[in-house]
Amino acid sequence: MRIISNLFILFSKYLEVKRINPWLKVGHWFLVSGIPLLGTGIMVRLILNTTSIDGNVIALGVEITENGGYVATIIGAILTILGVLLCLKGLVNTHNDSKKKTFYYLKGLSNQSENPPFNALPKLAKWYPLNKVKLSLNTEEPVGMIEKLVFHLEMISDKVEQIESDEIYFAGLARVPYLFFVGYGFKNAHSSSITLLDHNHKMGKWFTLKDTDEIDIDLDIKNENEIKPTANGNIGVAIEFTCKIPENEFPETLRGHIVRVCLNKIVSHNQITSQITLERIVDDTVQLLIRLNKKVDAIHLFISAQSTLVFSLGRRYQDGMMGTILIYNYNAEKKKYPWAFKIENKEIKLIEEI
Repeated sequence: MRIISNLFILFSKYLEVKRINPWLKVGHWFLVSGIPLLGTGIMVRLILNTTSIDGNVIALGVEITENGGYVATIIGAILTILGVLLCLKGLVNTHNDSKKKTFYYLKGLSNQSENPPFNALPKLAKWYPLNKVKLSLNTEEPVGMIEKLVFHLEMISDKVEQIESDEIYFAGLARVPYLFFVGYGFKNAHSSSITLLDHNHKMGKWFTLKDTDEIDIDLDIKNENEIKPTANGNIGVAIEFTCKIPENEFPETLRGHIVRVCLNKIVSHNQITSQITLERIVDDTVQLLIRLNKKVDAIHLFISAQSTLVFSLGRRYQDGMMGTILIYNYNAEKKKYPWAFKIENKEIKLIEEI
């Protein structure tokens, strides 16, 4: 039974690889065409002969019939051999490609597992070895966090700009400002796209975002045209996807100057499960920040959203288009936002006691 189970797993892997690998697709077609031709061209008959040499002995013999069809045999053999060679090339290419895949795991919370969520990766990423980069954050102090952030950004920059890093997977949890700027570190990634894993807090499990668009989810900007900046040219943006933020929890100087952004659904966790939907929502949010930047000196961001959105929004930050932005950290015990990371002219600073 174990052999059958292993063969089934191997065949499942083959089918999954064949689905996306062009060499395996062609090789598979050659095999399914060649083997039947080979079978009809050569008809093999096993003959059981019983002889008496110091007892009963069963001997096996093979006889090839002459009416099998030599043309079909030759064509079938050629197609089968080509199919095997192309499939082998496809498997070798898939193995070599796996060496260009990198999985980044950000452990930024104290109660977070030390082990990267490999089981939540797509099948091919699980089956083949990946380059693994763990980004560990072992402090809750803002000063220590920004020192660690500089180290992590340098590490990320050295890796993601290398051409051989063709595909990137990312999973991570951390304080909102930290996660935002880790995403910012991937803005120059050579890879055209990053496969994101999100964490379902209710189930306690990681999952890979789907490729299909959730067309019923859209961004809902409540009061962009009604809200005016402060006398100092500041404006706040509250992204309320998972929780509503009470007015009295914002810094006092910004109250009454907050643009509220939510989804056109109820406020809850993990509403976005599609990477296509996530990119669409992030793009709309980026456009809002670009519009606001034309009217103000600084934008103050308060984000209550899933980790993939925070990461993606950081990755999409554009220095020239969005200007000065402050990303705030929420203190659940004090029910306020006591500090933020500020980016201005590509420099990241810690702003405390707001």
